[in-house]
Amino acid sequence: MKKALIIALLLATVVATVPLWGGCDLNQRYCNATCSIKHLNNDMKAAGCRARCSVENAKCHGAEASQGLNDFMKGLQGR
Repeated sequence: MKKALIIALLLATVVATVPLWGGCDLNQRYCNATCSIKHLNNDMKAAGCRARCSVENAKCHGAEASQGLNDFMKGLQGR
């Protein structure tokens, strides 16, 4: 019984902290899943929530791309 409780607590901690350590695509899937759970009986709210997830995913990928471009430009200036 103790082992099951510890495993459940550990699993809950890992799932709850996905936004902190997950990449853009994993965060997108996590966000969509939470939208489906939060707005189980309201399709319009679920669709709005998923749209917010898509915008945040695009923002995340944009930040990654801009960081890559910044690193590239710094490499060019170092020549």
